[in-house]
Amino acid sequence: MCWYDDESGIGAQALLFPILELQTKKLISKTVTLKDRNGQLRTITLVVEGPVSVIGCTTKEKVYEDNANRAILIYLDSSKEQDIRVMDYQKLHRAGLVEYQKEILLSEKLRNMQRVLEPIKVINPYATMIDIPSNNLKS
Repeated sequence: MCWYDDESGIGAQALLFPILELQTKKLISKTVTLKDRNGQLRTITLVVEGPVSVIGCTTKEKVYEDNANRAILIYLDSSKEQDIRVMDYQKLHRAGLVEYQKEILLSEKLRNMQRVLEPIKVINPYATMIDIPSNNLKS
């Protein structure tokens, strides 16, 4: 699942609560009322089971700060060097020097490698030795 945040951040925030509940409880349910073929109202319970994987995109980190401990945060490289790399690529693209077929093949290879991955249990024998600094606001 992927969402893109709106200006206010309200859209994605409303979506996050049930998704985070699904991540935590591995199950969410919702009771709704529907009309059957005869026009009679019936109450049914919809159940969704996890696990779930979520990708979110926003420029409003503060909106999601409470949920940051459930996520791996990835930040964009907004350095001048990255701007130069992007511009250089665009120049190559406009000059017809980009090997699109090679890019497509590499992308497909990566996708296929991800498909064959299987979950494994990871044990960190050094976990008890890790202390997060108290001045770190995003522990």
